[in-house]
Amino acid sequence: MGNDWAGQSVAEDKTKRAGVAVERITLARVSDVRLPVEFKKATAAIHIAPKSRITLVQRKAFNILLANALSAHEHLDQTTYSISLPLLLKELDFDSNNTAHVKAALRHLNVLQVQWEAIDNQGREKWGVATMIAEAEIVGNRVFYSFAPRTKQMLLDPEFYGRISLEIQKQFQSQYAFALYENCVRFVDVGKTSILTVGEWRDLLNALGDYYAEFKNFSRKVLKPAIAEVNEVSDININATYVYEGKSVTHLQFIVERKRQSQLILGVGDPIDPRLEKKLADIGFKEPDIAEMVSVYETEYLWSSIAQLEEVLASGEKSIKSKAAYLRTMLKNNKKPPNDKARKSKDAKEAKAGTAKPEDQGQASKSKRSLGLEELKDEFNAHRRARAQDLYETLHPDEQATLQLEFEHKSSQPLQILTSFRKTGLKSKLVSSAFYTFIQGKLLSEPADVDMLQFAIAKGLLSR
Repeated sequence: MGNDWAGQSVAEDKTKRAGVAVERITLARVSDVRLPVEFKKATAAIHIAPKSRITLVQRKAFNILLANALSAHEHLDQTTYSISLPLLLKELDFDSNNTAHVKAALRHLNVLQVQWEAIDNQGREKWGVATMIAEAEIVGNRVFYSFAPRTKQMLLDPEFYGRISLEIQKQFQSQYAFALYENCVRFVDVGKTSILTVGEWRDLLNALGDYYAEFKNFSRKVLKPAIAEVNEVSDININATYVYEGKSVTHLQFIVERKRQSQLILGVGDPIDPRLEKKLADIGFKEPDIAEMVSVYETEYLWSSIAQLEEVLASGEKSIKSKAAYLRTMLKNNKKPPNDKARKSKDAKEAKAGTAKPEDQGQASKSKRSLGLEELKDEFNAHRRARAQDLYETLHPDEQATLQLEFEHKSSQPLQILTSFRKTGLKSKLVSSAFYTFIQGKLLSEPADVDMLQFAIAKGLLSR
């Protein structure tokens, strides 16, 4: 490519050639463009199945470059675009010195092929293939890049597209989850994706290798964690539906719905917890009923009552025609359903032995199940570490290596931990605990106050 772009700066002499001066001015305007909150990403750039791995950083970097070009694009003759290197690093959540990953991403995008199929305005089938970016160069604090001519028109003036939010993009920690999000969000107005084979979904999520050819591995390591992350951090909720042939899953489709952004505002201006709203909606409540319930009852009491309802449903001891009506009665009457069979059996045995009155025994049983606050925090953190480990294991080896380097050089661990990590990796339980505590902070969002309460009730660690 040479160093032609290195001279494209307003600070340089604009008098050499008129054509160059015009291009310099165009690039200067590009450099001042603010990135949009949301941009249109061509379907052909979403629905890709590269045969080489594409990391989360590479996906995010391409989206930032594309969003920048869309904001700056003024005419079809424009061939090059530029973005501030510090801005690109900031959007990728890298520190100012972390240019190696940006260079690696640009190199990969320069060889990663995308293909598309369409019908032109004359009714002819059209197929094309090109690399995601044609060339790139970093000059000082600016990144200059271009798209292949035919790709550029498809990318910058798309007929079919999905709307991608750069703010939501920042929340994703797994490349599988982000790929799934991109391939689902464009169907949010339709309500469901196309039905594709399991193999096609594996390709779209870039889950390469023989290991993922077995559906149970693909489901456990890729699909389920990706669905959970999409539902947790994005603006949509998705659920998978399966098509079987015999006992084998052959096709997948995703039901897609937009999360309600205009949440009802309560008394002091706090919005309804979207997770609680969805849970109540799943039980059968309509939006006005949910608003009323949340305004009347404490959030913790609602979650506790929902957990009790789920225990009753799981036990099968009662035939409940309407979950919503049953929960409403519980809330109004402070009615608590029977405890589980194992606990009732234990209480009955101890009561028969004369060791305590039934009501006293119930309290004793509760105290045995309850944990102190510090113990509960330890249990909750151990649960989150385990979840972080599951997410970490789904990452591409390059992403795992990046996190290992950050743990080693930026996590302020005691020398003993770092020395052991360098010698034996994660074999030591002490090192493993420290590492996944660090990973927890990187891959999981900060827990809300109600999360630990939900965990404690679900695990039976808190008395009710």
